[in-house]
Amino acid sequence: MSLLSKLMDNARKAELGFGINENCVVTKVDNEPRTNKNGDPINRNSFTTISQIDESGKIIAEREVSWFNLDATKDYVFDNFISQLEQMTAIVDCYCPIAEGDKDVWGLAFSAILAEEEIEETKEELAEALKSQKTCDSLIEQLYAVYAELLEDKIGVEGPKLRVKLTFDNKGKNIGLPKFGNFVESMDVALEDSKLKLTKGDQENKAKSTETPVAKNPAKANL
Repeated sequence: MSLLSKLMDNARKAELGFGINENCVVTKVDNEPRTNKNGDPINRNSFTTISQIDESGKIIAEREVSWFNLDATKDYVFDNFISQLEQMTAIVDCYCPIAEGDKDVWGLAFSAILAEEEIEETKEELAEALKSQKTCDSLIEQLYAVYAELLEDKIGVEGPKLRVKLTFDNKGKNIGLPKFGNFVESMDVALEDSKLKLTKGDQENKAKSTETPVAKNPAKANL
């Protein structure tokens, strides 16, 4: 492959878009802190690259997804933690399905993390613990470490094929994971049995992405 081809190969990939995307794989996981163009920290974690492949196994589209960092000062911090936990669990379940008689490695790891943080395994105790920013950050850091370890030898174009739901945010600006609920399932699930559905809210947010902003002063809009 020529140097030009190598340099352009990634540039020519499309971005994985809105909707239910089939034949996807996880190709990278990374939790290194990020900064924006201004050098300010990006308030997200557990960066996961999801790629779509064609019949030959070539990546034709991809998108990096991630989760917002937890803010212990917010009343909904528990809900946000549970949402990230559920969505990370869904990916782990696709890559590390639990056969009958096998240990639930992810579940055991979560219990071990709570024990390390001296948090009793109840919703009430977890919700109380998440009022500490230090605990929030530590839980996510430890969860990511297990998540990456479980996936590291299984990700790539040869990995399990996934069906992935991506949606617009409430402003119709950015495409990424749904805020709540499952967004991924194995391609082994028959399409008619798929639990991934686009909701009325998903379609409304998509419509916002194509709306044309109204000029503040229409009379001067064309001047």
